[in-house]
Parts: sequence; C-alpha cells; structure tokens
Amino acid sequence: MIRPKWFKYVACVIVYNSKGEILLGKRREGETEGGKWAILGGVGAFGESESRRDFARRELQYDVGIEFNEAGLRLLKAVVSGDLESLVLKDYFHYDAGNEEISATGNPKAPEEVRWFAIEAIREMQDRGEIAFDNYKILEEFCR
Repeated sequence: MIRPKWFKYVACVIVYNSKGEILLGKRREGETEGGKWAILGGVGAFGESESRRDFARRELQYDVGIEFNEAGLRLLKAVVSGDLESLVLKDYFHYDAGNEEISATGNPKAPEEVRWFAIEAIREMQDRGEIAFDNYKILEEFCR
C-alpha cells in the first residue's frame, strides 16, 4: 500500500441555531489565520484511535464545552486533497444547537471568542477579509 509521507485530518463542525445563525470562533493571534473567524474544529494526526465522528465531537467539546446528541452531528461533506508527499482529509459536519447558549471554553488552543452570526454578516466579513481559510465557501454551500 502506498502511503503519503505526511497526513493530516481536519474536522470542522458547522454549528447553527434555531434562528438560522452560525457559530464561529475567533482564532487566536499567533495561529494560522489568527484574528480571523472560522468554523469550529481541529486537526488530528494519522493513527488517532477515535472515529472521525468522535474526533469531530471531541473537538467541538474542546472548543465550546457542550454536551450534545451525537446523532445530531451529521456529515455534510468530505474533501481529500494533496499528493504522495502530503494528504489532507477534511470532514465538514453540521450540528443543530437549537436554542442552546454556547460560549468558548477558555482552553488555551480553543477559540478566544465564539459568536453567532447570520450568513449575511458572514458574507460581509468575508468581503473584509475576516473569515479564515476557505470557510465562507463551505458555509455558503451549507446555507443553500
């Protein structure tokens, strides 16, 4: 079996509420895309023992400390990119938080702040360069 020299797994969770707002976390300064807003989630290494869904659940709990119904965590899309030198598997899940109050956990690698945004506000933030990575593209797809 041919295996890439470097592998990274990324789990992103689009959390939304009963108002149709999306929860974003502000990335800490010093991180890649620091100071920008992003979908919640995290990066795992090849060989972590948990399933992809469990990893996404753990990352969400690490970021915002909520206990939630795992059945409500649904896979939206999986994206694979890279080559034999490096491979990235990125899963996008979504989770309906209903009317749940959610805040950042304060963990040192968790977002420094989390806040609910309407998609229109996120679109304006994207135009101002305040959204990290390719997050706006997937959020726009999710909202369709």
